[in-house]
Amino acid sequence: GGDPGAGKSTLVHAIKEPICNHGWRFLSCKFDRLTENQPLSTISSTFNEFFQRFATILSEVEDGIRVDNAISQYVRRTTSLIETHLSAPGIVFLSNLIPSFRSLFANVFQRVV
Repeated sequence: GGDPGAGKSTLVHAIKEPICNHGWRFLSCKFDRLTENQPLSTISSTFNEFFQRFATILSEVEDGIRVDNAISQYVRRTTSLIETHLSAPGIVFLSNLIPSFRSLFANVFQRVV
């Protein structure tokens, strides 16, 4: 917790640049007590937006739209690692929390469903 205006968001954004400069990915989200009454909804919506960007990038690559090579390689490597280290049922389960997994891992859903 912490009182509104105490500087929590300022602190989070202050560490963004140093984290990104070391090669890490930075995701941030904001919890709203009035609208986020589902457990994990803030975290799942943040990851959903993040992986929706992956799905968009892969779709653009498939459509022949020029995408930065380093970004497309990162997306492919990350999705490959997820698929390698999670079972198909694990990906299906996570898609309940991260709906963008359904389009990102459509091949898994074709095998399972």
